[in-house]
Amino acid sequence: MTRDAGVVFHVHVMKTAGTTVNNTLMEFYPPASRYVQAKTKMDAAHMKVSPQALFGLSPQRKEELRYISGHMPLGAALRYRDESTRPVAITLLLRDGLERAVSNLLHLARQCDFAFSYRELLDDPVLGNYFLSNHQTRALGLRESGWAEWQRCFERLLFLKLHLETPEAQFTVSPVEEEDLARAVSGLPEVDVLGVQGQFDDWWRRCHTRVGWPLAHSLPVNVGAKTQRRRAPDIPGSVMDELRERNRLDESLCAAARERLSAHA
Repeated sequence: MTRDAGVVFHVHVMKTAGTTVNNTLMEFYPPASRYVQAKTKMDAAHMKVSPQALFGLSPQRKEELRYISGHMPLGAALRYRDESTRPVAITLLLRDGLERAVSNLLHLARQCDFAFSYRELLDDPVLGNYFLSNHQTRALGLRESGWAEWQRCFERLLFLKLHLETPEAQFTVSPVEEEDLARAVSGLPEVDVLGVQGQFDDWWRRCHTRVGWPLAHSLPVNVGAKTQRRRAPDIPGSVMDELRERNRLDESLCAAARERLSAHA
């Protein structure tokens, strides 16, 4: 598929090298052909996590798009492909469940300059249950009925410190269940270029072959790590143990992805 003939929808699961992907493609796709494009950073941040915003675009704007990347559930990419007048290729990277959760926890801690402990972040009803517990399984197994909660939770990240300092504004989020894992695994064959972060170079080469991306990619980026004001404290063993337990479904999902990749090698 050439750059101008079809659309690539990259499902950017948090902390799975999506920034490296987007940095590489910044000049490959003209600005008008990319989603997200917005007048302000806040508008862009909102659109990046909102399936409703994507599907609310005018037909004319959708016709211009050639590259879509955002923190969207896989279901949004599948629906977009079904409704598009152009061919749509879906790309997706997964990551070891515990490894991704640790990276996400460190990222949240850096964003609030380590003013909150790892335990406080993990115990937060939204952060702990939505972003630090089987988030990949949620992203791939989420039904459309869960999109409003998805956007609500992600928008809390835009005002992270305020969220953490306002306990009365907390709310309960839906759990990730075994049936979500089953839907997530059943969705893997729908992904045109599936990869796991530990095999990023192989995934990128397959993207180059399938959708025509540049042969070389940018150096990996760890968002926030270069600008942090001090070294991240060590994560206590009890927190690591809980993260491991909270992400068992993600471990199973990543194992299923690896098995599928091995079968098609």
